[in-house]
Amino acid sequence: MLAALARHHRKALKWVEWRPVVEVDRESGAVRLRDYVSVDDCGVRISPMPVAGQVHGGLAQGIAQALWEDLVYDAHGQLSTGSLMEYTTSAANGAVSR
Repeated sequence: MLAALARHHRKALKWVEWRPVVEVDRESGAVRLRDYVSVDDCGVRISPMPVAGQVHGGLAQGIAQALWEDLVYDAHGQLSTGSLMEYTTSAANGAVSR
């Protein structure tokens, strides 16, 4: 059984398509996420709940990184946001689900 599973995993491919719909304020540059569509094919889901959690977590992390996370350097080229004290990260209450 384990050998058959290992052979299957070597052939397994994952396909993902993500399409965000954003609104950008031309004056301020502020970005507002209007909608997000995700289609993930991970193959046979043995346990669907953890798979859904991985997809939702990946979406939340990707959106947060694109919209809020920022590496800031000072005038001497030193990283100013090197710890979580200065680095903006996402929180669960900032995620919206429908």
